[in-house]
Order: sequence, then structure tokens, then C-alpha cells
Amino acid sequence: MTPQQQDYDIETIISNAPWFMDLPDDAKQQLIAAARVEKHAKNSFLYAAGDIALKVHCLIEGRLRAILTSPQGQEFGLDDFSPVTWVGEAMLFTDEREVLSLQFKEPGQTISLHRNVVLEIANKHPSIYRNILKSQIQRNRGMYRLMGGMLFYPLKSRLAWRILYFLKHYSYEADGGTYLDIQFSQQDLARLVFGSRQRVNKIFKHWGEQGIVIMKQKKYFIPDVNRLLEEANKIDD
Repeated sequence: MTPQQQDYDIETIISNAPWFMDLPDDAKQQLIAAARVEKHAKNSFLYAAGDIALKVHCLIEGRLRAILTSPQGQEFGLDDFSPVTWVGEAMLFTDEREVLSLQFKEPGQTISLHRNVVLEIANKHPSIYRNILKSQIQRNRGMYRLMGGMLFYPLKSRLAWRILYFLKHYSYEADGGTYLDIQFSQQDLARLVFGSRQRVNKIFKHWGEQGIVIMKQKKYFIPDVNRLLEEANKIDD
């Protein structure tokens, strides 16, 4: 379901953060005192490729996309992060410039911590590094599965898997089916599946004729998720 708008408090977010779960109370209080809530406009960047990032962030509202950009300016959306996700951990291990861009696809807010504060506490409590490594391994596994799909699966399958992924995070049941409760243009989806808008449009036209994915109330409507899952598993067309 779509995350509900609510007032997140810094103490709860940091206390429940997987990175900081093993910290003693005094260390958590130090992080809480240093944390700040920041607002971000739609299409703004939390940081862009080539930046030297100085803060780690927890996304508490909005949707944040990780983007890989080619030297020719082509963009590929690797993943969309939803609340409550921590990002920016690479800067705790290296001073190198960012490789990916993180862009807000809708207005958002983050809880932000300066890297120096986190490093000071992490050097006293190395469990932070262990927990970040666990989180990074889990995220990388998802990234490897995604890249495998981009390399070996046909476009129709990639598009179906992307929609199924977003249904887990942004959906609601109504009218005997499932609505994707998030706005995507076909160009936007094309960037996420590494295809052209024209080919993505052709797939949606076919799905609409077959009653697999329908545009309804200006949202994508899936009457039967199992039929979309069948499309995702087709690797021979």
C-alpha cells in the first residue's frame, strides 16, 4: 500500500534504523540530536553523479529514484526507494564522487545526518559498519536480479516485473482488481526497463486488448495479477 502521509519523529526513525539497531542509548541520542529534517522538491536531486556527498539520509516522504546516466546523457532508472529507506552509506567508506544520481520523483522529506557525526560514532561502535554491510548486501542482491533481467529477459517481461515490483509498494484493491497507485508516464517506465517509449506503448496496447493491464481512472489497473505474472515469466518473446 502507498505509505500514508504522517508526522515522522526523528527519535523513532533513528531508534528503529537497521544501521543503528545495536547502538547504546547515549550513541543513539547523539545521532538524534544531530539529525535534521530536510524538504525536497519534485525532480530535485538528493545528490547527482559526480557530487561529493556529505550526508546520509533516511527517506521519510516521497519517492527517490537511483539513476545511472551514460556519457551520452541516456538515463536508466535502477530502482525507486520508498519510505523508510536509508541511503548514502558509500560516503562512510570512501571520499570518491558519487556514481549514481538520486532524484525525487515527487516532493519528499529526509532525515539527514552529516557523515562526520556518523563516522565519529561508528568508530566507537563498529556494529554500524556491520549493519550497513548487511543492508548493502541485501540491496545488491536485488540489484543483481534486476541487472540479470535487463540483460537476459525480453522487454515485455522486464516491464511486467517492474509493474509487479511497484504493486508491492504502491497499490490498492478495488473494482475486482488492483490499481497501481503511482503516476508513471510511458517514457518514465521506458527508462526503468531500458526500452523505448514506442515499444513500451506497443506492449501496453497489447495488454489493454488482452485485459491484462488497463488504464482506468488515469491509473494502471490490473484485473488479475496472476496474468501479469505470466507475462513476466515469458522469456521467449
